Amino acid sequence: MEQVPGYDLENPAASYGKVMELLFHGNEERQREIEALCQGRFPAFGYGVLAKLMESDDDAFGAVLTTNSDDLVADAMYLFTGTTPLVIPCELLTGFIRAQRMRPMSLTESRNG
Repeated sequence: MEQVPGYDLENPAASYGKVMELLFHGNEERQREIEALCQGRFPAFGYGVLAKLMESDDDAFGAVLTTNSDDLVADAMYLFTGTTPLVIPCELLTGFIRAQRMRPMSLTESRNG
């Protein structure tokens, strides 16, 4: 991969972002490609485990925040638990980001903005 300086055949994941930027010139184009790659895929074992943990009655795992651009977490919830999860696009969460924050945001703060 001469077009990607520092590309390492032993660790291709390290150049993931650079390769995606080179191949797909915008967020929408990248998202469409990832959706096409995931189309018709069945969630792997780990997604099933996560779905069952989220389904449990103790509410310990009531939400998932993911940087994944696929719908496999939501698909796993539907396939393995029969529930339809609320999916909030990451664009709607950007208002909660505070670069200067020195401690985790509490649940109260997140509800009050």
